[in-house]
Amino acid sequence: MSAANDSGTKPCCIATPSSSHRDYALRVAAAGQPVTVEKPMARTAAECDEMIAACALADVPLFVAYYRRAMPRFEAVRDLLDGGAIGTPQSVSVRLQRRPVEVGSAELPWRLRPEIPGGGLFVDPARRRSTCPTGCSAR
Repeated sequence: MSAANDSGTKPCCIATPSSSHRDYALRVAAAGQPVTVEKPMARTAAECDEMIAACALADVPLFVAYYRRAMPRFEAVRDLLDGGAIGTPQSVSVRLQRRPVEVGSAELPWRLRPEIPGGGLFVDPARRRSTCPTGCSAR
């Protein structure tokens, strides 16, 4: 984290497993640098509150990267929805087209281990598939 202490360092994105977002964000804010973290912001609301308070105290901005919302395919869907092309959506259905990871597997990917991202088998994949319904509702 020596880069966080360098006054010439440009803003960076904390794109590490979610279990480290809070710690890195606090260190970057304390160094007076803008903080950008990948989604999810943190594992818990309490960790988010700490990050918000640290950035407010350091008078630096805090951003959560939802880059998919700016991708052309999501912008096209948003434009269609905003223009009323399909009326008012009543529901959204998402299908995963690959076999789910076996619950209880000792080799689960980090994103599916609740202690790391804060979600687990359902929450993490669902959060990534819900970008359009939540991200398409407003610019």
